[in-house]
Amino acid sequence: MLASVGEYFRFTSDDRFLQQSSLCFDLSVVQIFSALTAGARVCVAKHDIRKDPAALAAFMHETGVTITYFTPTHFALLLEHSWETLHQCSQYRAALFAGERLPVRIARAFYDLQTPAVVYNTWSPSELVVQTTIHKVDKPDDDVFDIPIGRPLPNCRHYVVDAVLNPLPAGFVGEICVGGAQVGLEYLNRPLANATSFVRDLNSTPEDQARGWKKMFRTGDKGSFLPNGLLTFKGRIAGDKQIKLRGFRIDLGEVEQVLYKNASTPDGQGIVDISVIARDSEK
Repeated sequence: MLASVGEYFRFTSDDRFLQQSSLCFDLSVVQIFSALTAGARVCVAKHDIRKDPAALAAFMHETGVTITYFTPTHFALLLEHSWETLHQCSQYRAALFAGERLPVRIARAFYDLQTPAVVYNTWSPSELVVQTTIHKVDKPDDDVFDIPIGRPLPNCRHYVVDAVLNPLPAGFVGEICVGGAQVGLEYLNRPLANATSFVRDLNSTPEDQARGWKKMFRTGDKGSFLPNGLLTFKGRIAGDKQIKLRGFRIDLGEVEQVLYKNASTPDGQGIVDISVIARDSEK
């Protein structure tokens, strides 16, 4: 994974990586080791700075950070409290987002900062070594409501399958499963979970089988392939942003985006972040 990501982004010894995530969070792996494998600098934010969005943005500016990995929710706090400071990060070149769905409004707000940086959406459960897809995100147009999670890194195999693990055609929503080199060994001392999550990869090629890539991981995430081959994330199988109301299927993420857009005023006022949930009117 580190080799693939380093090759994709052409990391160099001149890069400065922000390290603001807990070591318990898998994003810390790429924040630290992507830098070290490229001979780059790791800019470690102290504990009190990590908890303060304004202080963290100031730290990014002072250290000349070039690469960041954030969850969208965390970065939204920096946008709310430190827009002007972020705007002055003139050496910023790559902003990677992971850990949750990247809202269109966050991508658009990032480009409104007018830094040199490019936004990338990434995805992967921890069981697949932090990151398996990358998507370069241009500033979204007004009619964009969903940002793809992208294409697989080398040596990763992505499938969208039905309930019995048959591959689905492009456009059909199913469970995202991943095979290839990055599939973890198994959970420790959890045989029942291993039996359902780490399963035989019936779609792997003879070449992949010869490499020892015989298992795939059932992520529990829903997604679909677009006609152009990009993979989209549709939420968790156990519960996502799609609901059915009076026979109509509604994506609550799209409702959030419309509310956010219509609440904005010409002078920059409006909603900082928003979450739409479905509730029974009788409760």
